Amino acid sequence: MLSHIAELYLSDSGTLVASIEHALDVGEAANLARAAHAWRSYNGNVGAHSLARLCRELEDNARAGNLTAAREVFGQIRVLHERVRDELQYEMRRSA
Repeated sequence: MLSHIAELYLSDSGTLVASIEHALDVGEAANLARAAHAWRSYNGNVGAHSLARLCRELEDNARAGNLTAAREVFGQIRVLHERVRDELQYEMRRSA
C-alpha cells in the first residue's frame, strides 16, 4: 500500500510541479495558487509537512500577486522536493 501511495505521489507531483513552473513562467498567479494548493495537500498526505508548509507559502504569495517571492519559495521547494522524492523512492525499493 505504501508503494502505491508513493507511486501516485511521484506521478502526480511531477504534473503539479510542471503546472507550477508554467504558471510562474507566464505569470499566472491564479493558476499558480491552485497548483500550489493542490500540491500542498499531496505533500501533507505523505507526511512531507515541511514541503506542505512551503507550498502554503507559495500559494499565499501567488494569491497576493507576489510572483517574485513565489519564485524564491519555489527554489526552496525544488530542493526539498528532491529530498522527499529520493526518500520515497528509497522506501519503495526497500519495501519491494
